[in-house]
Amino acid sequence: MNEIYIAIISKITSDTERVTFSEVTNYIVEQHGELNIEEASFNSFSDIGNHILGKWLDSIKNKGWWMPWMNEATEITWYTGTYGDEEI
Repeated sequence: MNEIYIAIISKITSDTERVTFSEVTNYIVEQHGELNIEEASFNSFSDIGNHILGKWLDSIKNKGWWMPWMNEATEITWYTGTYGDEEI
């Protein structure tokens, strides 16, 4: 089994409307695995603290992928999981 890490930033405006950006973030874990990589969900940037999501947010800003709606994010989530070779 192989570990996979996924980061998601969302702006949820109603039960039926949201905009979301997600990325497989194994490269962030390889670079900053000393940070907290437990599954977590945050409702504000100030709550992230020492979680690896902070490095991911810096990464998408540095890549020029940051969009204006992200400044108003209502949920920032980190998922961990596994997949087998047969699922690739």
